[in-house]
Amino acid sequence: YNVDTARDILKKAGFKENERGFFTFPDGRDLRIAITTNSFNYNRKATVDLIIDDLRRMGLEAYSNYLPVDNQKEKDPGKQKEEWQEFQKQIQDGNFDLALVGMQMTPLPDLSSLLYSGMIGQSNLSSYSSQEMDQYLKKLSLRSVDEDEKNLYNEITELFYRDCPYIP
Repeated sequence: YNVDTARDILKKAGFKENERGFFTFPDGRDLRIAITTNSFNYNRKATVDLIIDDLRRMGLEAYSNYLPVDNQKEKDPGKQKEEWQEFQKQIQDGNFDLALVGMQMTPLPDLSSLLYSGMIGQSNLSSYSSQEMDQYLKKLSLRSVDEDEKNLYNEITELFYRDCPYIP
C-alpha cells in the first residue's frame, strides 16, 4: 500500500483531516475503526497491532477491541473458553468493524459456507451477499466436469477479489 495514495483517496471521498491527523467523516464525526480478535491468541494480537499501526499511518484512527484479560487468568482454559464463546458471538452477530479470525480450508474448499448469501448469520461472517456469487456456488455444487470446476473457481476468485468480502 501507499500511505500518500490512501490519504489522497480519503480526501477525494470527502473525509476531513482533524487536528490530530486522523480523518473524520465529511460531517465532522470521528472515523474510528475497531479491530476485534480474541485476546488469548498472541499471534492475532500482534497482527492487530501491526494493522493498527498501518491504518494510523494512513490517517485512520484504529484501535484494538480485545476482550479484557486478567494476566493471572490468561492460561486458564475456562477463561479462554468463555472468551472464545463471547468472541464467536460478537462475530456471528456482526458486532465488529474489522475482525481478525482464522479459518482452516481444504485444498478444494466449499466456499459456500463463507460466501453464500443463505449462510448470513451462520458461517458467512462478513454478511456478504451477491446473487452472482450465489449462482457460481450453486453451479459449482452441481458440477460434473473438472474443466467446468476450474472455470467456476476462476470466476469465484475474480468476483471475490472484486468485492473483497474478506481480506485474505
